[in-house]
Amino acid sequence: MAPECSFVPVKQLPDSDQTREIQEAFKNAFGNASAEFYVRVPGRVNLIGEHIDYCGYPVCPMALDQHILLAVLTTNDNTLVLHNTDPKFKDFECNLENFEICIGEGKPEWYQYFLCGVKGVLECKEEPTSDNSPVGMKVVVSGNIPHSAGLSSSSALVSAAALATARANKRKFTKEKLAEVCATCERYIGTQGGGMDQAIAFLAEEDAALWFTRPFSKQQSSNGDYV
Repeated sequence: MAPECSFVPVKQLPDSDQTREIQEAFKNAFGNASAEFYVRVPGRVNLIGEHIDYCGYPVCPMALDQHILLAVLTTNDNTLVLHNTDPKFKDFECNLENFEICIGEGKPEWYQYFLCGVKGVLECKEEPTSDNSPVGMKVVVSGNIPHSAGLSSSSALVSAAALATARANKRKFTKEKLAEVCATCERYIGTQGGGMDQAIAFLAEEDAALWFTRPFSKQQSSNGDYV
């Protein structure tokens, strides 16, 4: 068994305006219900090596304070219900036992990024469960990562969805495995990245940038700080 530091930590939910807003949005969306747990995944900025990770070259990203935040309630059915606090993104609902990610002309819909993370975890064969029936979820999605700004808002959403699905289905992945799953499953919508966005989402260190190489590794500087 991997050491506990290898897994995504569970922390106390901070008392903030965004927290209160998503709690209120959840009650409004789902009949005064309360979320069971919350998931937070940061955006990122890349300091060295833009668009070269998928060519096998090293990169140096760091996580941002801006993030995707999910409020999640598990249900006894197999239904996924998504509500976004941004009104320009429409609600979505599907059966988790039978769904497809079909990209039409133009850009993918916002919820299709979420479905990538769900699909990646549910189809991961390395973490079997006693019950193959997926757990339903009611989810409110919030976030303050600027869209289309090169700060990895879409990858953060995929990663948040994967982490929420793993938690709901009681499947425990290491941070490195989650990053690998998310990098792979994002290809369901045609994104052929090199895994940098997903790696920094799960492996970021506070007040530090990380140097990632392929095959995957993260390196420390000689003084002990990540660079």
